[in-house]
Amino acid sequence: MFDNAGEKIQNYARVYLWVATIIEAIAGAKISEEHPILGFIIGAVIGFVMNYLICLLMYAFGELTEKVERMHTNLYQLATDIKEENHNRSLLENGGWKCNFCGRINADYVTTCTCGKRKNNN
Repeated sequence: MFDNAGEKIQNYARVYLWVATIIEAIAGAKISEEHPILGFIIGAVIGFVMNYLICLLMYAFGELTEKVERMHTNLYQLATDIKEENHNRSLLENGGWKCNFCGRINADYVTTCTCGKRKNNN
C-alpha cells in the first residue's frame, strides 16, 4: 500500500489537476447563469491555474518522497558495508586470514574457508 508512495502522489497530482479543472469549469458555468460559456471559460482558466499550483506542490512532494526513500536505501547499504568492513578489519588484526581463492576473511581459528580451501594453502 505504501510502496512507491512518491510515484503514487505524483500520479494523483496529474489526475487531480484535470478532474479539479473540469469541476471548476462546470461550477463557473453554473454560477454565471446569464453567460454560461463565459463562466465555463473563466472557471476553467482560473481553476486550471489554481489547481496547477496545488498539483505542482503535490508533485514536488512526491519527488521528495522518492528521493528520501532512495537515500534511506543507500544509507542502509552503506552502513551494512561499513559494518562488514570493520568486522573484517577486526578479524585480520586479530590473526585472521584472507582466502586466496574466494577472498573471504576468516577468523584465526577457522582452518578451512567456506569455499573449501584450507588455511595453509593461502
